[in-house]
Formats: sequence, structure tokens, C-alpha cells
Amino acid sequence: MDRMFITSDKPLPPVGDGRTDEEVRNTLYLCEIQFSILSPKKEALGNIFSPNYKTRQTMKYSQFLKEFPENHNVDPEEWLRSKLVFQENETHNVLQTVQGAWEKFNGRTRMMKGLFNYERAY
Repeated sequence: MDRMFITSDKPLPPVGDGRTDEEVRNTLYLCEIQFSILSPKKEALGNIFSPNYKTRQTMKYSQFLKEFPENHNVDPEEWLRSKLVFQENETHNVLQTVQGAWEKFNGRTRMMKGLFNYERAY
């Protein structure tokens, strides 16, 4: 797992520094997560929990697993599983569009593609 990395399209800092509990929950819900296996030359290390995190900077997955519960008081693997499973209101909500449902589907597909590179994900 040493070469497995996680990225996000949004920083995931905890509550505080002007961020409310609702804002943090919304960010955790809306963010798009991706995984990748990278060589040392391809790393673009960042801290996904920092407010200064830049989109798609890489964070070692092992480090993410350690820090996520400290920052969000949630089991990281349970949270990641919840990001992969569609809820009915995400696809059939009266405010959901066909394009929006496809965007969710495509984001989750990208997340799974990174996991397919890693044997332990199965």
C-alpha cells in the first residue's frame, strides 16, 4: 500500500477555522475521490485535510487512513464505501437532472478505476 495515493477535487479540512459542521458535511458529501498507484516521480504530495490543499494533490492512502478519523471522527473505509454506493435520492431526487446523475456515476467510476489497480481493494 506504500505506492497507493488518494486525491480529492476539494480540500477536506475539519470543523474549525471558520468552517461549520454543515459545511464540512456538505464537502465530504460533494467531493470526488480518486485513487492511483504512482511512482515516486509522479507524486505531487499534499495534505487533503489542509484548507490550502490543491485539487488532485496526492496523499499517501496509508496516511489518509490514519488522519481521517482524527479530522472527521468517522471510519475512513466506511466513508469511502458510502462514496461508492448510490442512494435513491441521488438518482431520483426531484432536483436531480440526467446530467447530474451521470456526473455522479462517472465520478464513482473514476474512483473504482483507481481501486482496480490495487489487489487489496477486492
